[in-house]
Amino acid sequence: MATPSHSDVVFAEQFRVARERLDLKQSDVLREMQERGFEWNRNTLSSLERGQRGVSLSEALALAEIIGQPIGSLSDEKRLNVDYLATRVERARDQAIRALAYYYGLRFDLAKNLDQLRAKTIPKKTAELITAPEDVLEAAWDAALALEHGTAFANSPKPGAFFKAATTKR
Repeated sequence: MATPSHSDVVFAEQFRVARERLDLKQSDVLREMQERGFEWNRNTLSSLERGQRGVSLSEALALAEIIGQPIGSLSDEKRLNVDYLATRVERARDQAIRALAYYYGLRFDLAKNLDQLRAKTIPKKTAELITAPEDVLEAAWDAALALEHGTAFANSPKPGAFFKAATTKR
């Protein structure tokens, strides 16, 4: 096939972004293309997605059908940036959710352990290891609440309260 044109490169990038958003593996696309009679292999698809290979009209129609999008949406250069950014935003959101779940899991474990230690006096060295500057805790807490729109943990005590309670002698 001839050197890919600018339109081929835009199509390839749009296709790759759409495939990734649908969580389709390259092997799924290859199987679908082979079932449609195209003699494609992993190198064919990789070259296409890197913009190093153009596509015929019949290939473009088949690829659009596989991802369930009109062929015109895969050739729209303005949409390319929007789709790319939308994919990045979705990934960042998913990472933030996982990080928050991890954070709240650790926070819960820490609170549980501190509750068990409340009856005892915690040595100063240990208290220094588990305490954090108040402003860091407040900022993390505020960020977490902002991400959760203030609903999930709005009635929970601020994290600094756990540390103060654990390190205060009774």
